[in-house]
Amino acid sequence: MGIARNGSKSDEKADKSSREWCAEAAARLHAERPEDALSAARAAADLDPAGEWPHRLTGLALERLGRDRDALPPARHAVRLAPGSWAARLGLATVLSHLPGHWDEAAGQAALARRYAPERPEPLVLEGDLALLRGTHDRAEAAYRTALDLDPGHLQARVNLGLALLRWDPARAHHDPAWPIDPRETGRARRALEVWSRQAHLLAALATVAAATLATAFDLGGPAGMAGLAGLAALVPLTLRQARRVRIWRWVPAMLARDPWLGAAVLSAVVSVGAFAGWLGSALLPGTSPFLGPVWGGLGLIAVLSGPAHAALRLLAQTWRGHPLQALSHFTTASFIPHPANAPGTDGPEATSDASTTEEGAAQHDAGGPAERAERAARGDTGAGGVHGVRVARGDVGAGGVHGVRVARRNAGVALWILIGRTWSVLAALTAVALVAEPRAAPVAVAAGVLAAAAPYPLLRAFCRVPRPADHVHRAAGRGPRPADHVYGASGQVPRPADHVHRGSGGVPLSSGRARRGVGATGRAYRDDPWPAGAVVLLVLAAAGCAAGGALGAVWARLAGPAALAVVAVMFALLSARAWWRGVPGPWRSSLLRCDLPAGADPSVPLHPRVRRAFAYARSAVLTFGDPLGPRMVGAATSVGPAGDLRVVVEDEAWQAVEADPRVAVFAADPERGRHWVEVRGIAVAGPGSLRVTPKQVLVGEFPGRHQRH
Repeated sequence: MGIARNGSKSDEKADKSSREWCAEAAARLHAERPEDALSAARAAADLDPAGEWPHRLTGLALERLGRDRDALPPARHAVRLAPGSWAARLGLATVLSHLPGHWDEAAGQAALARRYAPERPEPLVLEGDLALLRGTHDRAEAAYRTALDLDPGHLQARVNLGLALLRWDPARAHHDPAWPIDPRETGRARRALEVWSRQAHLLAALATVAAATLATAFDLGGPAGMAGLAGLAALVPLTLRQARRVRIWRWVPAMLARDPWLGAAVLSAVVSVGAFAGWLGSALLPGTSPFLGPVWGGLGLIAVLSGPAHAALRLLAQTWRGHPLQALSHFTTASFIPHPANAPGTDGPEATSDASTTEEGAAQHDAGGPAERAERAARGDTGAGGVHGVRVARGDVGAGGVHGVRVARRNAGVALWILIGRTWSVLAALTAVALVAEPRAAPVAVAAGVLAAAAPYPLLRAFCRVPRPADHVHRAAGRGPRPADHVYGASGQVPRPADHVHRGSGGVPLSSGRARRGVGATGRAYRDDPWPAGAVVLLVLAAAGCAAGGALGAVWARLAGPAALAVVAVMFALLSARAWWRGVPGPWRSSLLRCDLPAGADPSVPLHPRVRRAFAYARSAVLTFGDPLGPRMVGAATSVGPAGDLRVVVEDEAWQAVEADPRVAVFAADPERGRHWVEVRGIAVAGPGSLRVTPKQVLVGEFPGRHQRH
């Protein structure tokens, strides 16, 4: 039975061409099945070792599996085979961005991909991702907006633009991706510093409270001093233990500079320990002046409240950072971006894709007689069915698109809670002003009440604009909504079990893959979620109470407003505690996720054997390029390389022009059919002794006859 099984596998491999395997690998890649995509890509590479597309897909599949170092050799080999391929440059840049010490090279490859394909949004999205990971949010925002100008329905650009507007920091905010050091080392150092700061805060606070209680409540000054000294002594082994875990002390100052909150936590812990030591010393020294009593009390308060004050200040600062209204608008738009029904990677019927081997889609594919079909075959155009009848996945479709929608909805929920936090902080401040100023300064209380009445308006406006699932209409198909549209996209196809997320493991998916790592299932519309809805209602009541108490002086309102704000704070605390207990994302900034979908799996443009013969045996060829004075044409000698690219020998002036603008076109007459011509449009890159032109579009035509010349 094993022999029969192996024989069937070999027969299946022999029955498929390399491009069919590549198309299947691309479909599996977009369906978030990187293991299967890797097997198909390797089968394609075995059949066509000189092809760029199989090696590129192999690198992309390994990258999705998290095997970045293994993905680098096939990605580089794909670039060597087709140096003018924007997709190969994009794949190499993606792999390099995950490797320490290769960040500058990744940015250079992404810039080349954008230069080779200025009409495509994918290179711009990658440049935005690179800027977002480094914390340069303005640059990331500009890149994403430019990508959306090219493709308003690009899911990844839309979601990550919202993150840039929120001024999102990645989980490794302390680590600069351009550093040559392994991020795992900086991660260990950050963890050690965070643990030490928490231990120092807690130990200083507990020791201060214990010593003060013994000294004041029980009049045990001696034991109180001993308890304080014991607390300081216990801090020494804790400090040494965490210090041994930091192996890269020379990078610690740069880490603290990149992550200001990490530096603030360490500084706050140092201040707390120093305040505790000063408080303890002033209490133990004999003959202390009574005038130092306030100083003694202040040092004790610093030692106790330093940690909570730092946490509250960080929460408040994160609440007021970024533009959550604009981000929420982009998240909700991305949540309902329609996807093609029956997309590759779903369990529904096979989809029809408009992918062809030309970049621009120069002709319709499903009409014409034998002559037209022969010309399409000469161009390498395989028709609407994809490459040799196999559908090719393009765009954010299938399981990857569903995943992107889930990320968008999760981020929309976090942005909504950020707006709730902003409104709460404003109303709390205005309520405090109204309560304090009312007996003494009535106009101030009235002004605070008027402002409180208007404070919830931005939140209400944003909350009402969050669409319900039933409000969504699939515009692309011109039909009404279906029950499954709001969770699984417009296709209504239920993802496979591997697409769901295991809720009990902190959002870790059941299937492997980089893009789905750490994603929680959030198929809920936030207008139907009782937690934010209840918080919004309570904030409106708090605003009404503050307005009535400040402007009208109503006694009941002075109690209703603060009570409603307290209930909102309790709701947030309960929701956070529940999320922490269940190990699922909570309503805080750290739950925001970057959308990372597969890109760069587009098919390469092959040259049909007749096109190869035309350029190999043509008596003359013409190279067209651009220079500052306009289009130029020069004669050239052409040949076809083993990887399917054109080798063009031209004069030096063409080489200089190509350095400035690599987009060229090569034209030749078909020697076998005298009235026919072929043209290859692509990207020219200087090679040893010739220009290497990677095809982007292949055209075949016929010269006009005598009766067509007039």
